[in-house]
Amino acid sequence: MTVCKINRLQKVTKDGLQNLDEARKSTISEFNVENVISVGVKQELILATSRAKELTEDEVRSVREALDLIQNIRSLREERRVLAKEARS
Repeated sequence: MTVCKINRLQKVTKDGLQNLDEARKSTISEFNVENVISVGVKQELILATSRAKELTEDEVRSVREALDLIQNIRSLREERRVLAKEARS
């Protein structure tokens, strides 16, 4: 090989290594950006999940209270029927 060819190959190899290093740095920076975004999204999901859980618990509590109220109304109606039958007797 001539010195000229060796120098040309060295330059091509050096340029290739620089491109590879730039691609590596670019990929690392993209990963870091995506990691930061995913951490933010994760926090938002945790907050949304906790809010949904609280809302669900509130809804369940409201339904239970409504069922208790219905049961109380039924009990009062039954008592009224019993008292009305006793009054007739």
